[in-house]
Amino acid sequence: MTVSSSQAMQTLTAQYYNALTTQLQLDPNAFQLAQGNIALGSTSQALWTMMDQVPSTSVSQIWTPGTYNSFSSNFGSILSRVHSASSGAFQAKMGDYYPAWMAYLRANPPASLSAYPQAFQTWAMANMDPGQAQTCLGLLNNALIDPIGQAQQMWLAAGNAAGVKAYQTSIEVAGNQIASAPTGTVTLNSSTQSSDTTHTWAHGSVEGFFSSFFGGAQGSYDKLTTALAEAGLSIDISFTHVATLPVSPLQSGTVMAGPTTYPAWYVPGALQTAYKSNNYEIWQPGSPDWNSFFGPNGTLLHATRALIVVDGIRMTLTSNASISDSNRQSMQAAFEAGFFPFFGIKGQGGWSSTSTYDDSGRIVVTNTCATGNPQVLGVLAASIENTLAAAALVEARNAKRVSTQLATPGVVARPAPVQHAQAALAVTTAWTARALQGLHNLGLPPAPEQLIVGMVNTWANNNANQWPLNVPQQYVSGHPAYTATAQVVAINGGNRTVNVTNFV
Repeated sequence: MTVSSSQAMQTLTAQYYNALTTQLQLDPNAFQLAQGNIALGSTSQALWTMMDQVPSTSVSQIWTPGTYNSFSSNFGSILSRVHSASSGAFQAKMGDYYPAWMAYLRANPPASLSAYPQAFQTWAMANMDPGQAQTCLGLLNNALIDPIGQAQQMWLAAGNAAGVKAYQTSIEVAGNQIASAPTGTVTLNSSTQSSDTTHTWAHGSVEGFFSSFFGGAQGSYDKLTTALAEAGLSIDISFTHVATLPVSPLQSGTVMAGPTTYPAWYVPGALQTAYKSNNYEIWQPGSPDWNSFFGPNGTLLHATRALIVVDGIRMTLTSNASISDSNRQSMQAAFEAGFFPFFGIKGQGGWSSTSTYDDSGRIVVTNTCATGNPQVLGVLAASIENTLAAAALVEARNAKRVSTQLATPGVVARPAPVQHAQAALAVTTAWTARALQGLHNLGLPPAPEQLIVGMVNTWANNNANQWPLNVPQQYVSGHPAYTATAQVVAINGGNRTVNVTNFV
């Protein structure tokens, strides 16, 4: 029975997927094949766009600009649909000043979350009534303790929906990782390779594939695709490098790409709150709602946790049976327009190809892409639930490491030299075990704990030059309610050492 071009390509795509996962040891519980002519590109922005792709529930996915479902866009849309009382109170108190603060944030993104209060003070001194500014500063501090409030302020600083959303890895770092990655080989015979993908994370779904074996004019090549499928084919591919590039949205600090600095924009705790709270306490009434993102047909069911990139490609394809005389000339021309699985066009992007017929009438095609032109083979996908669980685990580990540093005598917590108008002053701040235990007694998650540490340290760093030696000073917060006690314990020239001695 003759199969259609689409049926033939669905089967071949599944066979290729199985060959890749088995022979390159890619996890079928996570791997998704990327379909298309997908060069990695030469800029960090191009790399981040690929990392930002949300995988569909299929073992393969067509990657074209029109098919992108962006993780960062989904995250930004969620932030516009959720709310927290503390964040709302800050915006309400700011009133007509809020748009100006938003514009300032976009133009002057703080280097870290703990730097937001100082950035606000700098802006407010020139733009607001001092009394209102002080009230708003307290409300901003409260908002920054809440993950949703953190995320909304960071999203503004990163340019809202219009800004470039950076990831941890730059194109230079990715290039180094690819250049040191190992080799790989894959062979496939369409007559014997299994097309069963029910064992995969997508449970047999093969939706994102091209219906033609050849690039260019899809419909005109259907006959040739069917002819090649009926003949059967064998494929041998060698890769000079097969690299796994971890994907991590930028959560803290900044990243440089060329001359441009990009700020952090992602707070996993905010997404975790939105995901776990299908209610009107967190979500605003209306649409899009929780189901729009996380329901059965939601737009954020998965996330990319790694790109699989190959470089230095050599591929030989041989038909298992002869090609009829009537199809030979047109088939050779079709191969020059690009073909499965990479669809690289001869003479473009480092691709070159040759085709001929052997004495038995079988077509033999050699396709190469020189090293230095990496291609995206696919991604490792994870459910949004597992993505958030992994982020929470990393956050807990980081918090434990910071807590250990804070509790160790002589270890400085977040040392920050601060320049003052009166004189050059370097302040280092350390927390005692007693103060740290008081912080833990609040029962807050790790991220808000670290934010409070940053706020107290910033207060100490900015004011220690005015404190006498061994005289306790207090920092009082209203929400959450706490009092931090600190004092200068050593003065060495213009440098001062501060200990946070108590926290209640």
